[in-house]
Amino acid sequence: MDAECLTEQIKKIDRLNEKLKGILLLKSAEVDILEDGSLDLPDDLLKELDLTVCSVHYKFNLSSKKQTERIIRAMDNPYFNILAHPTGRLIQEREPYEVDMERLMEATRERGCFLELNAYPDRMDLSEAC
Repeated sequence: MDAECLTEQIKKIDRLNEKLKGILLLKSAEVDILEDGSLDLPDDLLKELDLTVCSVHYKFNLSSKKQTERIIRAMDNPYFNILAHPTGRLIQEREPYEVDMERLMEATRERGCFLELNAYPDRMDLSEAC
């Protein structure tokens, strides 16, 4: 979803929330972590969301050090909430990307972020080795 579509979706949710009684729809998006650790949507839009789920969707072949630093830089964004599928693994399709899971866990704790525990059968991101 690009910034323009997300802006429209936020406006629709805000209008709907004005009408709802006893229910609040949260505004959220899955956001790409770019190679340099920035997020693919601007902060002025991210601040309008209640929750962001951030993930690596390309450049899986970076070294463990670079991939780890990339993700930690993304976590430094004040609008980063959850790291989705923290290893990128897709069973029988894609091996996990190299990442220092210990450093990621420390970084999430230090920054008040969260790691997704994705147990979807095709993903099962975190293995017993993590």
